[in-house]
Amino acid sequence: MEMAALIFAGLTVPDWVEISIIDNGPGIAPELHNKIFELNFSGRAGAHPGKLGFGLWWVKTLMTRLGGSVVVESDGQHGTTFILRPAARGEIIMTAQVLRALVVEDDHSWQQILSEILSDCGLEVDVAGSLDEASLSLKIQPHRLAVVDLSLSPNDHNNYDGLRVLDAVRRLDPNCRTILLTGFATVELAVTALTDYGAFTFLRKESFHRSQFRDIVYRILVSPPQLATPLPASGTAASSSAAKGQITPQKTSERKSFGCGR
Repeated sequence: MEMAALIFAGLTVPDWVEISIIDNGPGIAPELHNKIFELNFSGRAGAHPGKLGFGLWWVKTLMTRLGGSVVVESDGQHGTTFILRPAARGEIIMTAQVLRALVVEDDHSWQQILSEILSDCGLEVDVAGSLDEASLSLKIQPHRLAVVDLSLSPNDHNNYDGLRVLDAVRRLDPNCRTILLTGFATVELAVTALTDYGAFTFLRKESFHRSQFRDIVYRILVSPPQLATPLPASGTAASSSAAKGQITPQKTSERKSFGCGR
């Protein structure tokens, strides 16, 4: 049996750095050369259940952000070569954006769970445990997405500071997409989060699944930024009522089960 081998080679040419990764495996069929870079596609999904099909998509996404490219060469029988060509111009590489995520959650266990998943998705994670901490983090630097717990007070189930965080995101970081996470799901609340506060989706803690959450994160990462400018504090009626604390929780008897949004 032939011993497995992996070779790394580098080449510098004008305006480009070329990096080749070469193996002596079974190769990749030519008809799959474009498909392997698609999100959620995995050529090993049958043999390895649970494969996410994320790695090569992220490589291509990162190379594109660096002003470069990635291609694959293989006849499907005699090994595979991946060729990465990031731009060698220093100013392009230095301005490559680091994608950040914000977790706004007062429960330490949920902070750890969400931060771990977001880090695995290639994001730098900031954590806030209150409305004030979240507002400060939003002012310091931009974020690609924010995961926000509805209630930010462990002893007050009528606390709706999460909606105030959604409003702060719209005002301070409008290019950030938000996911509202809660253990108190109602149809009215979901509609409010999605329509009045612009949340990307709405998830219930009691039916939380890591794979579903990762899929939502990937969808946000591949969606184009909104290219908006921050809104003034008094920009909408919803933000005004939120700032005054006029968000009214539903009565327990009116609560209905509601799943993931968009």
